[in-house]
Amino acid sequence: MGRAAPRLGEGPETGTCFQALTPSRRPAVGALVHRHTLTPDRALDLLRAHALSTDTDLTTLAYAIVYEHLTLPDVHDPHP
Repeated sequence: MGRAAPRLGEGPETGTCFQALTPSRRPAVGALVHRHTLTPDRALDLLRAHALSTDTDLTTLAYAIVYEHLTLPDVHDPHP
């Protein structure tokens, strides 16, 4: 079986979630954090999960969230 991708904070990157993101994805995570009062890690998890479930490229999805005001269905943080 293939290895699962490391979660932020488990890989070689250091610093906050935003530092580990590419510049094209950082604004989308920020928008989700702001719109839905999520942690950056939770917002990134939702971004990745939605991209995977809809077979959408992460950069394309990030653009839609920021510039087309796409909202993800059923976004809530069960651990506020």
